[in-house]
Amino acid sequence: MTVTLPLTIAEIKEAEAQLARAKKVLSEATIIQTSCKRDLDSAKSVATITGKNPEEREKEMRFQCHREILSLQRAENEYHTARVAHEQAELHWDSIRYQLRLLEVMKGVGG
Repeated sequence: MTVTLPLTIAEIKEAEAQLARAKKVLSEATIIQTSCKRDLDSAKSVATITGKNPEEREKEMRFQCHREILSLQRAENEYHTARVAHEQAELHWDSIRYQLRLLEVMKGVGG
């Protein structure tokens, strides 16, 4: 019994390359997100907040740190996009590995 799946060396290499690219993009997005969080924390620590109540102080802090807040939001969006792409690449890579394993098992069973 011979089982062949529509799987080529080029497809295997492409899936491996996609996973490597996705890992790199995710790593870069993580670094940028961490940096933006650090920048926001730094901006908060030097902001001059003079509101009378918590709502006014929060509003003033958001006004003074708006650039850092926007940068962090963009970085978080990029991180989540990269994470989804990485998970998809991992799933595709895993499916190829399982196909290869199935071929090995079927080859062993079929002779």
